[in-house]
Amino acid sequence: MSRTAQGAMLCLTLLLAHGAQAHADATGTAPDSQAATASDATPMRIDVAMFGLFSTPFHAHDGGAGLGFGLGPRFGVGSIPLMLGVDFMASYLGTLHSEAVVRFGDTTLLANTSRQDKLYFFDATLRLQWPHWLVRPYLEGVLAAAAAQRNYAFSFVDNPSATASSSSAHWTSSAGWGAGLDFHGLYERAGDVFLTLGFRRMTAGHTSVAATTEVNDQSVSIRRNVPTDTTVVMLGVGSHFGAGN
Repeated sequence: MSRTAQGAMLCLTLLLAHGAQAHADATGTAPDSQAATASDATPMRIDVAMFGLFSTPFHAHDGGAGLGFGLGPRFGVGSIPLMLGVDFMASYLGTLHSEAVVRFGDTTLLANTSRQDKLYFFDATLRLQWPHWLVRPYLEGVLAAAAAQRNYAFSFVDNPSATASSSSAHWTSSAGWGAGLDFHGLYERAGDVFLTLGFRRMTAGHTSVAATTEVNDQSVSIRRNVPTDTTVVMLGVGSHFGAGN
C-alpha cells in the first residue's frame, strides 16, 4: 500500500473516531467506565425552607402568643426516608401583664408586673419523610439550644413611685417533636418549590426573672421562674434540589 493510501486510511480513521465521539456527546452517551461511575454515585436530596411561625407557651398564664420566623436546610440520601436538618427560629411573644402580692415583714403590697419575652431556638432535627410523593407527611424529633430574652418590670399599686425593671438572657436545652405536610410540585422551574405546614412542641428548662426596688428604705425583690415550653405552628415555602422529585 502506498504512503498516500496509508495517509488516506489514517485520516478516515480519525474522522470516524471524531464522528463517533461527537455522536456520543450529542446523544448523552458516555464510555462504560464513566457510566459506571455516574451510576455508582448516590444522589443527595436537599430541602431549604423559610417559614413564618405562631408560637405560644403550653400554659397561657406563663406568657402570651407571638409571631416569628424560621429558616434552615435539610439533607437526605437517595430514597432513604430520613433527613437530617438544622434550623433557626425566632419568636416574639409580646408583653404579659399580671399582678403579684409581695410580703415583707408585716407589710403586704400589691404589685403590677409586666414581662416581655423573646425566644430563639437553634434546632437539630431528624425527620422521617418519604420522598417522591407530591404530598409528603413527616414526623420529626428535635434537639435544640434555646435562648430566652426577657424584660421584667413591676410597680406597686399603693406606691407608684417604687418601680423596678430588669433585662436578662438565659440559655437552656430543649427537646421536642413535630409533624406536618410538605406539598411538592408547585413550581418545578425553581427546583421544585413546595409549601410546608407543620407544628412542633418543645419542652425546655425554666428560666428566672427578677427585679429589685426599695420601699420604706427596705429592699424589695420579685423573682419568678418562667418555663420556656412552647408550641410552634409553622407555614412557609421551600425549594427541593437533587433526587426525590
